[in-house]
Amino acid sequence: DKPKIYGSKEITGWTWHSGNIYKAQIGSDINQLFLDGERIQLARFKKSGYNNITKVNGTTQFVSTELSSGIDYTGAKVIVRTNAWGIATKTVTSSSGQTLTLNSATQYGLKVGYGFIINNKLEFLTSAGEYYYDTSTNTVYLWTPKGDSPANYEVRGSVTSNLIAINNKNYITVENIELTHSSGIAVKTDYCNYLTFDKLDIINPDSKG
Repeated sequence: DKPKIYGSKEITGWTWHSGNIYKAQIGSDINQLFLDGERIQLARFKKSGYNNITKVNGTTQFVSTELSSGIDYTGAKVIVRTNAWGIATKTVTSSSGQTLTLNSATQYGLKVGYGFIINNKLEFLTSAGEYYYDTSTNTVYLWTPKGDSPANYEVRGSVTSNLIAINNKNYITVENIELTHSSGIAVKTDYCNYLTFDKLDIINPDSKG
């Protein structure tokens, strides 16, 4: 087997939270979770497809009648379509009913009828095979596909980007290595010449290979 460079660390010490949900603390922020090597879905609303913006109140505020008015969405992440070719990720700084206020304006503006996904709230963790990560307490909440304890599996969270980083170097060969679970970019190079990458396995980087 090829040597493996992991961008993830194993998460242990699972305890029961409620229902089928278990929790464990990890000392680093994570942006991907893997269960026995399979990537787990971050809990979101809707579970598939997009919610729609039904009213725009300003550059940082919009209304969606598809949202539940009984949830405080503060701290959630909104991934919103802003034009035909782009999306933006913003943080909800406050909410009132079905109205969300974002931390900053998007480059191309908010538009009625454009879709968005909202995640990063424990309230969205309602189905098997999902997880939520609380950045304030470094706690991972997980509902395994079978509803059993995560202690029965190898659970890993992505914590490291740039698994190989080469800057201002020439004539380097990297070969026969597996680069897995990067939290960002698996191989990052800047201002280099005559680099050779051969027979690399790049698995589940969050951003780029």
